[in-house]
Amino acid sequence: YFEQYLQADVVKATKALLASIDGADWASYQTLVSPALTAFEPEANGHLVEGLDFHKFYFALAENDRSAPLPVSTKSHIVSPKVNVLAGGKSAVISYIRLVQKAYQSGGSEAHSSSLAVVLRAPPIAPGSTWWNPAPPPPTVVAPPAAATPTSSTPALLPQATKSFNETRVWELQGNGTWICVHFHKSDA
Repeated sequence: YFEQYLQADVVKATKALLASIDGADWASYQTLVSPALTAFEPEANGHLVEGLDFHKFYFALAENDRSAPLPVSTKSHIVSPKVNVLAGGKSAVISYIRLVQKAYQSGGSEAHSSSLAVVLRAPPIAPGSTWWNPAPPPPTVVAPPAAATPTSSTPALLPQATKSFNETRVWELQGNGTWICVHFHKSDA
C-alpha cells in the first residue's frame, strides 16, 4: 500500500511540474526541480544540460516574445505512466508518453488578432535545390480557420498542434515530504 501511495504521489508531482511548464510558471517550476537538475532533451541537441539556466531561457522567452504566434493554451497529458519506487521510497523513476496540445493565436493582443500568421513548412528538399545546396523553403501563409473568425474580442486562432514525447524523470523525496525532480530525459516520440 505504501508503494502505491508513493507512485500516486510521483504522478501528482509530475503533473504539477508539467503544468508549471505549460503555464510558463517559473516560480512553481523552481520548487519542483533541483537547482542541480540534469537533463537530456531535444532542445539541447544531444548535450547534457546541468542546472536551471538553460530552462530559465525558455520560460523568459515565453513571457517576453510577443511578436511570434503565441500559444493561447498549452496542456500536457501523461499517457501510460510507469513508476518505479527506489531506495526504500526515497526516490522514484517515472516513464511515460507526454502529449502536448497547443492552440495558437496570431500576435500578442487584440490589435493583431485579425492578422495572418506566417508558418514555415520545410519540404524534404525545396524545389530548385539539391541535398548539398538546400534552398530555404518559401513561407506558407495560413489564415485563421473559418470557425475561428476573429471578432473584436476573440483572437484569431491558428490550427492546433499536438506533439508527443517519451519522458523519464527521476524524483527524490525531500525531508519535508515533497518530491523534487533531479534528472529527466525527453525525446521525440
